[in-house]
Amino acid sequence: GHKNIISFCGRPFKDVHHMNRGLIERWNAVVGPNDRVYHLGDACMGDISYTLPLIGELNGYKILVPGNHDRVFSGESQAKRERFLPLYQEVFQEIAPESMGLTTESDFDFRVCHFPYVGDSHDGDRFNKQRPVDDGLPILHGHIHSKWKVNGRQINVGVDVWDYEPVPMDVVMELL
Repeated sequence: GHKNIISFCGRPFKDVHHMNRGLIERWNAVVGPNDRVYHLGDACMGDISYTLPLIGELNGYKILVPGNHDRVFSGESQAKRERFLPLYQEVFQEIAPESMGLTTESDFDFRVCHFPYVGDSHDGDRFNKQRPVDDGLPILHGHIHSKWKVNGRQINVGVDVWDYEPVPMDVVMELL
């Protein structure tokens, strides 16, 4: 639902409707109905009554790790988060903490968060209160759009650097 991101990031879509449909199609080509997916924030923008239901068209068991554009993000007022939480729960099976550690089946630890430890899509780092403390773990994140794919232990899994589709775990494991 973010029409300006098309020009900001040079996305190959003619308009926001074309982008929304393209992102749904690419997601569903990669994610099966029983796959577990961690969506690392900024799920939808614009008219929430239109954009949020589009999440329901995406395959998989969807876990939202909120980002700064999600109305359930900790940077929003408590009243706003409480008002929108039921709507997000209609399309996401879980709303996770904004930063959390995970362990792979082969006992490899890493962190997921919308934000990287350092770096931003703008000149200076924003949302410092919501960023995780760098505890030495590799981190999967979004937020920076096309600024980098891998920056040390920081792996950007945002669609702008992954052909507009989710990143499979086997690809993540190769990078980790």
